[in-house]
Amino acid sequence: MDKLTQELLNTFQRDFPITSRPFSEMGRILSLNSVVPFSEFEIIKTLKDIKTKGIVTRIGPVFDHKKAGASLLAAIKVPPEHLDVVAEQINQYAEVNHNYGRENDYNLWFVVTSPTKEHLEQVLTDMELTTGFPVLRLPMEKSYHIDLGFHLWSKGKFKSGVSCHADKAAPQKTIASSNHAPLNSNEQKQLRIMIQDGLPLTQKPFLDLAERLNLSEDRVISTFNYWLETGLIKRIGLVTNHHRLGFNSNAMIVWNIPDSQVDKIGEAFKESGLVSLCYRRSRQEPEWSYNLYCMIHSRDRASVAEHVETLVTLCGLEDIPKEVLFSNQQFKQKGGQYLMSTATPLQGFQGNASNQEFSGKNGFRSNPSCLRSSTKSFDTCKLKSSSAEQGIRAV
Repeated sequence: MDKLTQELLNTFQRDFPITSRPFSEMGRILSLNSVVPFSEFEIIKTLKDIKTKGIVTRIGPVFDHKKAGASLLAAIKVPPEHLDVVAEQINQYAEVNHNYGRENDYNLWFVVTSPTKEHLEQVLTDMELTTGFPVLRLPMEKSYHIDLGFHLWSKGKFKSGVSCHADKAAPQKTIASSNHAPLNSNEQKQLRIMIQDGLPLTQKPFLDLAERLNLSEDRVISTFNYWLETGLIKRIGLVTNHHRLGFNSNAMIVWNIPDSQVDKIGEAFKESGLVSLCYRRSRQEPEWSYNLYCMIHSRDRASVAEHVETLVTLCGLEDIPKEVLFSNQQFKQKGGQYLMSTATPLQGFQGNASNQEFSGKNGFRSNPSCLRSSTKSFDTCKLKSSSAEQGIRAV
């Protein structure tokens, strides 16, 4: 991997310049510590290249799920011989942005996003009818650390034997306030729909967005800063695919923490620097007793096990029930679709490249059907179970 790619990945997972020519500004910033300057053309060309290769899934905003709409972690127990079929059925929903196989009886885990809780529940019910299996619903109650920015290299070299968690993240920077008012609510909705799969990789992406909406570039830029200031956007930058960067030993660790201690433990996990994600979710008794979740991303399973043991010792959790769910397949990873649209993607936007799936055997494959509306069920490989047909849910 060349130096420019490494510098882009390390520097711009957050703090994407919110200015008229952001890629020129990125080149200027990276050139400060380089003998050879980086041009705007080189930055755009390199970003398009790593996007095509699947190293990044998109270049754009990461929305706060609570403020952007409704979302939910869900899981299904699937007979192993049917896993690929059911995973493909789940992938058909535009509302699904992440879909992973994990080492557990609940072996298919996915994230569903939508504009409203009502829409979310309709999607989950449709999934049960489509797949023939009950869906375990695990709504988030509180987030302690959700950023997933990876610090990948030190002095131009891969770190060895360690996880890829970023240093504790500072808030995304905004530019100085301007005299231009942000867009109204309807215009903001249209803009959000346009950028869910990323910003256009053009010299003036904010101008391209503005022209599509028949608005001024200044007001679009002001709106991005407004979203950052109000917390709707957590960060703007390169969103990486950790599998493509060699971080293939990744585990979700679930813990059954007494309710009176869960906030204290969650904050301790965050401060440890050992986890990339940490959040509290509702228990779903009797099926699922766990209420604290954390993710550890690493290049080898031994490092994950070491981090888990460190957390146990650090927080005195020797007697606390837990399970370590390593991911074994990445079926889908893309940006969350909090708002739905049937509009054709703009020329020059990231488009279908963000709808890539990963197969351990075959690598990435394009699947345009991932953008379908969930109003119709995917019936061709429908698997039925009596429990699902009777409307029984694992909640």
